[in-house]
Order: sequence, then structure tokens, then C-alpha cells
Amino acid sequence: MRSCASFLALLFTAVASAQTPGDNDFAADEAVLKGYGLPAKGEPLLNLLRERTPSAEITAEFQAHVKRLKSPAFLERSQATERLLKLGPVVRPLLESLLIEANFDLETMRRLRHVLEYFPAEKDLAIVASASRLIARDKPEGSLPVLLDFVPHVTHEYVRQEVQRTINVIAALDKKPSPLLLESLKDANPGRRAAAAEALVRAFGDGVKDEIAPLMKDTNSLVRYQLGAALVESGDKAGLPLLIAALADGPPERADFTLDLLYRVAGDNAPSEYYPGKAKAPQYAAKWQGWLDKHGAKLDLKKSATQPYLGFTVITTTAIGAKGQNKIFELAADKSVRWEFAGPRYPVDIHILGPNRLLMAEYTDRRVTERNFKGEILWQVQVASYPLSCQRLPNGHTFIATRQQLLIVDRDGKDVFNHFFQGINGSIASATRLRNGQFVVVTSGGRCSLLDQKGAELKTIALGGNVYPTGGGIEVLPNGRILAPIYTRNAVVEFDWNGNQLWSANVTGTPVFATRLSNGHTLVACLNYRIVELDQNGKEVWSFQTEGRPFRARRR
Repeated sequence: MRSCASFLALLFTAVASAQTPGDNDFAADEAVLKGYGLPAKGEPLLNLLRERTPSAEITAEFQAHVKRLKSPAFLERSQATERLLKLGPVVRPLLESLLIEANFDLETMRRLRHVLEYFPAEKDLAIVASASRLIARDKPEGSLPVLLDFVPHVTHEYVRQEVQRTINVIAALDKKPSPLLLESLKDANPGRRAAAAEALVRAFGDGVKDEIAPLMKDTNSLVRYQLGAALVESGDKAGLPLLIAALADGPPERADFTLDLLYRVAGDNAPSEYYPGKAKAPQYAAKWQGWLDKHGAKLDLKKSATQPYLGFTVITTTAIGAKGQNKIFELAADKSVRWEFAGPRYPVDIHILGPNRLLMAEYTDRRVTERNFKGEILWQVQVASYPLSCQRLPNGHTFIATRQQLLIVDRDGKDVFNHFFQGINGSIASATRLRNGQFVVVTSGGRCSLLDQKGAELKTIALGGNVYPTGGGIEVLPNGRILAPIYTRNAVVEFDWNGNQLWSANVTGTPVFATRLSNGHTLVACLNYRIVELDQNGKEVWSFQTEGRPFRARRR
């Protein structure tokens, strides 16, 4: 189980890290590599990437063996399978790309998946993510060519971003653009072009405007996405059309990264439609182009693109007895109410989908709804049991957790995934779905489990206390750790997947939910009618008294 735990502990750093560079846990990265008997310092780290970079010769050999898998002779098919296995971990990215793009007969598909199982992604991606961060720390000589050779072969978006961040660090070491990066802008491989373009823009800004100009018309969605994001985050509006174009034809797993940046820029003026999946993505991108045409001239990217939060706090409360109201409302930075509406009974989970959009798990009414900030229902789905958690997925589907079930429904409310959870320590209190398709589930008895894409348990840790049984919400942090409100201890605790407590803070009240903010602080909803913000030392720096009992507080 170590590989799964290590992978998850590293996976989400690549998403949108809430930690500052000084907070990087290099000790944890070293532990991952040492756990596999691999080097954890200096130049030998580069070999870990070289060993996973398919050369032209390896690629040709791979293709020849795949062709032999279709031979009418059983012996030849078996020998081809064995040859693929002997290629080692370098075969995994080649196989993953092949399985995405090609169709095979059942036997060939079985053999290819058999080979892939020998090189599990959990282990390989954990090694790559850790090695990348340690290379950024150590900066061994010769890093840039190794990284640029490797990055086109990374098939997982979150790990690709981790490798890219290391490329950006290495690129910025020079006082002027590296000739290798400039040369890579013209490379036939779009992954290499994209990596070079992003690194140059982030390191040298306007100083490379002429060099990256040809890529402004690149036809590849990855190039448009990376170049567009780098430009926008450096304050250049020229990146916005690139992001919108990438949204139109990019893969769904990249859409949420693109939208995260577009929503930050657009604020309350963003289109209210949801991402409908790849098939209808061009029409959706046209909505964003309309937004740009209307508001682009007035945008100030220096403010919007660099501010992860507007400073507003969305809170759900429910009436208990005669006290308080069922209410959803938003506070401005000065604690004044920006908007509010009468909420449903027990709104135990809420997510901000963008300006003027909320997704809510309405426990008592057994439904999940999508509403605007006036409370008007824009979409809903009924569930057989009481919903405790909800989450909009990048492809437009919705994840829902009930007492005993993990569900995924499409926009028509039809099940596309349905798993009955057999917890050994209480029923589900809260759950979340990870970007790689795995699930994290916490039970009312204080057990936190990592499940694979089909619901099989991979890892379980004890939280040392109970979360609130009705929607006590955990959060998976960018560094893969678990942030859990332990209401029986009046504490919020951060765990790794070995069950170690790495951070904790006492809370005055009964914490039911906690979320980590980009400044490193922790926002906590407490059942004693309080919302509190704690700094890294656990000191209370902000609070708000609610009338009803709060279940969620999220900052936007």
C-alpha cells in the first residue's frame, strides 16, 4: 500500500498548491524515493526521468511488439507480450497513450492491460513527482535537457504540471533565455513546445514576446493552454483567447484547470453555464469568447489573475430548534452580507462552481441542487438516500456520497457509477472524488479510506476521533494530506496516509468542516454557531457568529 499512499500524498501538489515554496516537504519526497530504494539527491535524480523517457529506438521496438500482438500465431503473441514487459517502466507512457488513441480486439487489449499492470501508475507517478520537486531543489547540472525530453511523455495532467514547475525553476536560473528552450519552441512535439513556451514566459515575460509569437497561432490545445495560462498569470490579456480556444478542444481533465483561471479573471461576470463535456465544449467556449468580447477591455489581470480569492465567504446554516434559520449567505471582507437566500433543510455540503453558481447537498430533501445566488434551482437530482457530499466533476457529471453509496450522475440524473460502500467502522460521513478517479471516504467512526476507481479499498487510517456523522467534511490538501475536523476532540488535524498527525489546532467549539486557504490559514465551521479562521500556528485571526448552525464555510 505504500505506493498508493505515496502517490496520493504527492499527487495534489500539482493541482494548485496552497503552500508557499518554503513549505515544500522535501523530507517526504526523499522518503518516497528511499522507500523504493532510489536516490534522493543531486544528479542521480535525473536518471529516474531518463529511465522513463522513451527514446526513438524504444518507441520503434514498442510499436513492433504491439504489431506482433495481432499475429495469428499464439506463440508469437505470447513472446511479444514478454518483450513488452522487458522494456520496463518506460513502456507505461507509451501504453497509456496507445490505449487512449487506438482500438484493439479483446485479446490484444487484455495483453496490453496485463503489461500495464506490471508498472502501476501509483508507484511510477509518485517517483516522478518526488524526483521533479527534488530536482527543482537541487538543480543538478544538465537538468533542462532531461526535463524537456521527459515532459512530452507525461500522460497525467497533475504530474505534468509538477514537471513543468521544475522546468520553470531551471529556466529562471539563467539571466537570458536558454538556447535549448528557444530551439524547443520549434520542436515537432507539442509537449516540448508547450513546456518551453511556458517556462520562457514565466521566467522572462515581455522579453520573449517575439520568440513566442509564432506559438500564439499554434493548433495544439496543450500549447494554447500552457502559453495562455502563463501569459494570463503574468498579466497579459493576449493569453485569454488561447485559454478559451484550449477549452474548446482540450481534454476534459484539463478543463477544470482552465476554468479555474478563467473564473478568477472573470469574477461575477463569468458565463453562468456549466462545462458540458468535450462534445459540447466548442459551444461552451463560445460563451466565454462572448464574455471576453464584452468585458475584455476593462479587465485588470494584475489584480484578478494573481488573486486566488475575492475575500468573500459563503456559509450554509440550518435552524436547530427555535434557533437560527435555514440560510445560505455570503460575507464580504468586512463581514457585511453581500447576498442571501432561505436555504433548504440541512444543506450539509456546498461548492462554489463559479460566479453566481452553487452546488448543494440537501440532506433532508434527499437531493442535490445547482442554484444561483438568488436560490433559484437551475438543476437538481433526487437520490434514494440522504446526500452528505457533492462535487461537480470536470466532465460535467456530479459526484454524490450518501450514507452507504458513492454515486456519479450525468446531467440527466442518470447513474454512470454506483458503489455500495461496506465500511467496517460506521457509515459514510463525507467523501470526495480525486482527480485521478480514486475516492477518499471518511466514516462516522473516524476511519478515512482511499478507494480505487471501482471502490476497492487501497488504504485506511484511523483519525483518532470521530468526525460529525452528518456531513463532517474532510478535505484532501494540495500536498495529498487529509485535513479532518475531529469534533470529539474539538480539533482540526492534518494527517498523512501513514496516519501520522502532521499539524493540529484546537478549536473553541465543535468543528464540522475545515478547509485550507491559499495563505496557509484554515477556515473552520463549528457547530456552536461560529466560523473561525486559524493561522499556521492555530491562532484564531478571524471569526463570525452565525444565527443558525453552520455546516460549511468556503472562501471565494
